Amino acid sequence: MVNFRQIPSLLQKRLPPFQTILPVYAIISFMVYGWTILVYFRYLHYWLAFLNLGEISAIFCYSMLADLVESLIIITFLLAICFILPPRFFRDMFVLRGTLFVIFVLLSISLFIILFPDLNVYSGVALPWLFATLVGAVFFVVFVTKIHFVVRAITWLSDSTIIFLYVLIPVTALSLLIVLIRNIRIAQ
Repeated sequence: MVNFRQIPSLLQKRLPPFQTILPVYAIISFMVYGWTILVYFRYLHYWLAFLNLGEISAIFCYSMLADLVESLIIITFLLAICFILPPRFFRDMFVLRGTLFVIFVLLSISLFIILFPDLNVYSGVALPWLFATLVGAVFFVVFVTKIHFVVRAITWLSDSTIIFLYVLIPVTALSLLIVLIRNIRIAQ
């Protein structure tokens, strides 16, 4: 039988504190939102030809909400890994190892999208690429943390990207508000 009074203490023992989750979330948000903003501006001049400003703004707002969901899924995945693995391996070094893992995996996904834009044609490449990415990320996270320069650089980078959350959180909140108003108006 599960004793529900012990769950908060178990979570506190297995998960990192909020101040160490925040820098990793900032890196995730910076990379996910940054990719979306780059793609958005890449297609903006095409949309200007046949969409009005309201439709272009709606695309942006929905994209920001999708990025919020993606970022939350990624940080939840990392926290689940942290919960499963021994605390001394991942919890105690969450900022460093979480940031390295996220950077490696998201850069690999970005590279895959750039090299293989049509997944229908290159579907046979996706599974080996995913396997190589996960193996490379684990190798990267385990062995690169021994290099002191990398440790300092990653810690500085993750702490520095928190500043972007001061912009991304209000933009996402405003996007949520706009999407809610738009959907309420459409439903009526």
